Amino acid sequence: MIDKEIARRDFLKMAGVTTAGLIVAIPIPSRRVHAKEMASDFSHIYLSVGEQEGDFTFVMDKAEMGQGVVTGQVTMFCEELDLDPAKLKVVPAPVKDVYGTLNGMQITGGSTSTPDRWETLRIAGANVRNAFVVAAAQKWGLDQSVLKVEDGFVMTADGSKRASYNELAKTAKVQDVENPKLKSADEFKYIGKYQQKVDAEEKSTGQAMFGIDTNLPGMLNAVVLRSPVFGGKVKSFDATQALKMPGIKKVFEISTGVAIVGEKYWQLTKARDAVKVEWDLGANEGLNSEDILKKYSELLDSGDGKEVHSEGEAAKVFEGEEGELLTVEYDLPYLAHSTMEPMNAVAHVTDDKCEIWTGTQGPTNVQNEAAHFLGLSRDDVTVYNAKYLGGGFGRRSTQDYPREAIEVAKVMKVPVKVTWSREDDTQFSPMRPISKHKLRAKVKGGKALAWEHKIGCESLMQEFLPAIMPHMVPGWMPKFLKNSVAGITGGVLDMFNVHMTTAEGAHHDYKMPNQYIGVVDQELDIPIHFWRSVGHSHNGFVKESFADEVAHAAKVDPYAFRREMLKDNPRGLAVLDKVAEMSKWLEPAEEGIFRGIAYHFSFGSYVAQVAEVSVEDDQLKVERVHCAIDCGVAINPNIVTDQIESSIVYGLSAALKGKIELKNGGVAQSNFHNYQVLRINEAPDIRVEIMPSTVAPMGVGEPGLPPIAAAVGNAIFAATGKRMRRMPFSLS
Repeated sequence: MIDKEIARRDFLKMAGVTTAGLIVAIPIPSRRVHAKEMASDFSHIYLSVGEQEGDFTFVMDKAEMGQGVVTGQVTMFCEELDLDPAKLKVVPAPVKDVYGTLNGMQITGGSTSTPDRWETLRIAGANVRNAFVVAAAQKWGLDQSVLKVEDGFVMTADGSKRASYNELAKTAKVQDVENPKLKSADEFKYIGKYQQKVDAEEKSTGQAMFGIDTNLPGMLNAVVLRSPVFGGKVKSFDATQALKMPGIKKVFEISTGVAIVGEKYWQLTKARDAVKVEWDLGANEGLNSEDILKKYSELLDSGDGKEVHSEGEAAKVFEGEEGELLTVEYDLPYLAHSTMEPMNAVAHVTDDKCEIWTGTQGPTNVQNEAAHFLGLSRDDVTVYNAKYLGGGFGRRSTQDYPREAIEVAKVMKVPVKVTWSREDDTQFSPMRPISKHKLRAKVKGGKALAWEHKIGCESLMQEFLPAIMPHMVPGWMPKFLKNSVAGITGGVLDMFNVHMTTAEGAHHDYKMPNQYIGVVDQELDIPIHFWRSVGHSHNGFVKESFADEVAHAAKVDPYAFRREMLKDNPRGLAVLDKVAEMSKWLEPAEEGIFRGIAYHFSFGSYVAQVAEVSVEDDQLKVERVHCAIDCGVAINPNIVTDQIESSIVYGLSAALKGKIELKNGGVAQSNFHNYQVLRINEAPDIRVEIMPSTVAPMGVGEPGLPPIAAAVGNAIFAATGKRMRRMPFSLS
């Protein structure tokens, strides 16, 4: 750990403080790489301790989008620092290499923020704490062993001498001790406690600032008229009537359609309707969801495709006569992210500079995309990431909405805010991909002899990596070489079939002797992107639904069937047993209630759920959901519970209501009237149990989602005898 005087002036300006007795650069190793293994690849986040009482500022390089990352990060740091996390002022980090921990990039996603920082932030807090103890010992001429710390103060054991961290800041010198003494779990004051979120007051009182709240002097607004078919291009347009309307300044073509620029947002939405466009609809004209599923079915039956996992001799078992054969198919639709805050970005482009204000999970990618498009040095592009993002779920790691703002601002030469309406967000955003699944199993003696899962789905990585790779290469590289990098990446992925997200979660942790998982794709040109829990979101549902079908064919209780396959997995078995206990699975259900069980491991966490449903006159109601999770140490149990509840509601919306239909190459749905989410009166009673643990924390933002649809589907089968193999569920 080092003092970074070179960054002092920039830091003070960003943090909004006038003096700081101590500025500390906290080294953050690359993702999931221990400090000792990669000591030369550290980036940094910063802490300043001012000379005024209570003046503590912490730079947060992760995006806070409702997942509680700010609270989690400062709690880990403050536990060892021995300071109430609520006393830290948290400011978002600027977009600079020094804050990047993934090849120099700042990225938030994949439920990684807490696991990646568990050791690093605690060690940093301990080293800063020790610096204040040393400073106090020198000030008083005492040995360090007679001093203690308590909530931001160093004092003697008898309390006769006492000094705050702020008083000691000017003389404190942080030394990087590789293995400082850390607290044991029974000494924790903040970790594992039900603490209030540090941003709760801002959000509950309306003080929290999101990207959409950005307003700059002289700023104009813009909306974009986009092709009704994905991939369509403008042939010609007529803006005569629109330009006569109040407040409209300019109408012109950009890469995604026609931009309408003016004074006020609502003026623009009316003017957009007045613009007449002739479109070249392109190759996707006429493409429908059902056609895609039909093609996947043909490809899955063809025997083509690529193996992603195999163990034992599944093919041999299926060819043999031993056991009962079970064959099923599952269909899952495209899904929208539907974040609470629609997409938005503000850009100001001059001849040699670009500034961008937005809310993004990947601010470095926004910076690099702008530099790449404008032909500027990355140092000449400044991104101001919003302190809070109104939901992410993967959607805010895309570049489409900042890119539109950059394109429009380049023409206008003044700050311009591009705002997507809910209709824009539903119809033109990248989606969770549509998928078809064909599974078969051989069952005998209450067990599965073999298990095969073939997946028809587009590869997210084949979309994502070619787009992101130019941003990961050095900033000095010429644009034509960056474009080549993107093309080469796509070719390499195609060659080696990197379907890491397509099949994740299908390769499960149930103990089975013979398994096969394969994938096929169609190379569709339809925009897709990471959606909460990514491949686990569809594979968790399919795998756990099929596990129930296999258990039924084997004439074994679904809980007992899973229990047998998890007998060598103590943490998985423990959450399964806990949820069975919570739901009283081994006792008869109350009259009119039917139960379904599911288990899934994802993002390092073990989750088991039991859904309780009632069905009356073909009307389904999810009454209760019991959930047990082992995520390692729960930094803040409030946040863990909140995220599990959020994941369950998000997953229920998809299971019961969610469906984006591709019709004639475009999205048929437009807003919440025909792409519905769960209403508050439809939400079940959710009961969460967090397993006690002393192992390092793992993800919680996504693991609660994969099992919920299967748990509900399995409960519906218990109630009606009908399997739910297509989303959204239908009882008719």
